Amino acid sequence: MLGPSEAVSSDMLAAMLRYMPVRTLMSFSHGAITEEGLSELLDKFNQAVASSQSHNS
Repeated sequence: MLGPSEAVSSDMLAAMLRYMPVRTLMSFSHGAITEEGLSELLDKFNQAVASSQSHNS
């Protein structure tokens, strides 16, 4: 019988993280990522995407 650590493979974890809503990071971080921190992260991500798109135009 598999224990909890063996039940979730790295491939399964990667797939879960790939498709989960970004807001879920706050729950998984156990307080390390706050709503404010997540908002800042999304702002930086959006700026990077916008910059990348303007360079490719």
